Amino acid sequence: MHLPLDQILEDRGLRVIAVPTDGLCLLHAVKAVLNNDEQFHITTAGIAKIVQAEVRDNIPHYEPFFLMPVRDVLSDLDAYLERGKYNSDLGDIAIAAICNAISVHLTIFEERRIDEEPSYTIELSHPPSRVESKFNVSLLRSSLPKEHYHYDALVMMPVAVDPHDQDCLKTKVTFNSW
Repeated sequence: MHLPLDQILEDRGLRVIAVPTDGLCLLHAVKAVLNNDEQFHITTAGIAKIVQAEVRDNIPHYEPFFLMPVRDVLSDLDAYLERGKYNSDLGDIAIAAICNAISVHLTIFEERRIDEEPSYTIELSHPPSRVESKFNVSLLRSSLPKEHYHYDALVMMPVAVDPHDQDCLKTKVTFNSW
């Protein structure tokens, strides 16, 4: 049985935070998830700089994924992080670089398959890990026209505790449909 997206998200305790469709949606979505937690405050530009440094500092780790010479990939990466446009498979490299640079576990759900298991989960991939990740980032990937993808943030819905329940066992979850 195929459930509506908002019902599936509600069942999982998730809500969507929509981000701009300016070509940097992956970075905006990661920022939205991280900034939803009180221990983080980061900008999209900050994530871009971290990703840029991660790839440049660890070229041997990412080079097997390059489909063009290293200097062209680095130039393309700079253009992507500045303007949101690229000509290669930088999206996949950026996803891995985000996980490694920020030390997060990244789970990406595809909108057409969200009622199934996550489309994929990316773990920190190059040892030694600088910091053990204790933070999970979940994103919703949907297709835009012309076979482009768009990422939105998925965050846990706030849980309001019933003030009359001394044991805090009863909870009420509110869901705002998007």
